This record gives sequence, C-alpha cells and structure tokens, in this order.
Amino acid sequence: MNALISAQKMSGYFQMINGPTYVNLVKEFWIRAEVCDVESAKSQENLAVSRNPNLKGKSRKEMGLEPFHGL
Repeated sequence: MNALISAQKMSGYFQMINGPTYVNLVKEFWIRAEVCDVESAKSQENLAVSRNPNLKGKSRKEMGLEPFHGL
C-alpha cells in the first residue's frame, strides 16, 4: 500500500492529515454542532404549524426555519 501511495505522490497528503489535531477547535466545533435528521425536521415543521396554523403547506423558508437538505 505504501508503494502505491508513493507512486501517486500522495505521501505528503497523508502526512498532512495525520498531523497535529487541534483539540480545542474540535471540542468547540462539537459543542456547537447540531444534527438534524428527517424526524427532527418534521418535528420542527409540526411545531411551527401548531404555533401558527397559517403556515400549513408552506416551505421551511416561509415558516422561518433553516433549510433541510436531508438524504
């Protein structure tokens, strides 16, 4: 495997990604990260509609919610 990496001149890339990690940066990222799956996106929409029934059938943007780009 090492020969293949060297032949493609990618060893510098692998040295870069195996370099130092910035523990505080990673910790701060994960503290502020939010994960939104399909179920929680639907829950947000249902909550918005329950608060204001006029929002029924509108897009997330029209509801004032962040866009959802789920898989």
